[in-house]
Amino acid sequence: ELGKVDEGGGGTIAYILANLGAEVIDCGVGLMGMHSLYELCSKADLYSTYKGYKAFFESR
Repeated sequence: ELGKVDEGGGGTIAYILANLGAEVIDCGVGLMGMHSLYELCSKADLYSTYKGYKAFFESR
């Protein structure tokens, strides 16, 4: 499942890489009001995302 990329609009190149056989995942900090004038993000979510990325890259 790659989301609603077939409906047009924004997105990433994840679906292109997946079609080429790469294992991909799109991940990021949860935001409220993405692409609006005022995006909101919880400091706890931001920190948790940082810790997750750090743990992932340190395990490689």
